[in-house]
Amino acid sequence: MRVRITSLHKKLKAEGKPATMIYVTHDQTEAMTMGDRICVLKEGKIMQVDTPINLYNKPSNSFVATFIGSPAMNLLRATVVVDEQENVALQLADGTKLTIPERKAGKIKALSGTMVDFGIRPEDIDVVEASELQGTIKGC
Repeated sequence: MRVRITSLHKKLKAEGKPATMIYVTHDQTEAMTMGDRICVLKEGKIMQVDTPINLYNKPSNSFVATFIGSPAMNLLRATVVVDEQENVALQLADGTKLTIPERKAGKIKALSGTMVDFGIRPEDIDVVEASELQGTIKGC
């Protein structure tokens, strides 16, 4: 059915008869593959309305971050820390510090001392060596 609905929508658009279609589903994969814009609801409240790619890469809150994607985004509590040289990092509960690249640090620096949720998607994690964890922070 989803193939037929998507095909019909594309056909109408190609014929110059764009049609707004509202399709309700609990299947996030279905929504992400069919929708041009998606409205994520939680308990009847709108959490975010956006394109599939923005929902995935720039979720507006923790609910959207963990709802969209399979496997879900991992959330870790961290404290924003700024050292004497103005380097910004996220410090995890075990003391591990994740340095924020300078080009991304501006948005986070003002939150120094604040506890935040740090989200990372499983596909963005690579283990270089068994004793070393290395990665790149993309989204901020």
